Amino acid sequence: MFVGQPSKVLVIADTPGGSSRYLARLLWQTGGLGAAMEYFDLDHVSFTLAGLWGTSNWSAYIEELARRRTSPNGVLAMILSWVDVTCLSGLGVEITPTHVIQIRVDDLDGQAVAAAAALWDRNGNEDPPYEARYIQAVANQIGAYQGNWDSWSAAQKCARLMISAEHLAEEPAAVVRTIRDWMEVEEGASIQPPTLSPVVARPSWLRRYRQEKGS
Repeated sequence: MFVGQPSKVLVIADTPGGSSRYLARLLWQTGGLGAAMEYFDLDHVSFTLAGLWGTSNWSAYIEELARRRTSPNGVLAMILSWVDVTCLSGLGVEITPTHVIQIRVDDLDGQAVAAAAALWDRNGNEDPPYEARYIQAVANQIGAYQGNWDSWSAAQKCARLMISAEHLAEEPAAVVRTIRDWMEVEEGASIQPPTLSPVVARPSWLRRYRQEKGS
């Protein structure tokens, strides 16, 4: 579906619980804003795709990624976590975006609770235990990642857009139009309903966490 060479490289800077995958799916469904996913997730995605594509080194993988996943109007999009950036840097691989999107969540407590629960769920825990210290550690990690992304984005000297996770959840189509105008790309297919939902916190955990923080 996506064959070509990119004229614009979009990075969605991921922080835990920040709805980056939800945004990526929305952008993919427009037909004109790339096909963002975690292409440099060294634990799973990159090795799976490298095997499917028959690539044996990073140069070949990146070349094949650009060929297969650049949209017809020249946009290559990806989700990067801060772990991805540090691991790639250690391997001598540098990502040079033309555009970076950062998602800010106004409710840091809610983001930390949602991220903590998601990490538990990802490890196969259907009924994870509530642990305030764990949620606080995740909140501290989110703050550190946001600071790292601020510095990294500034160093890239590329176009940078900050969007609100709350606005994204309430008006996804409006956010996508803003991104499309910011990137100066032609309108693709109509925006379809996403197949993912915004990241949300566990209400019981969030109430308990806020009560304990206030005590």
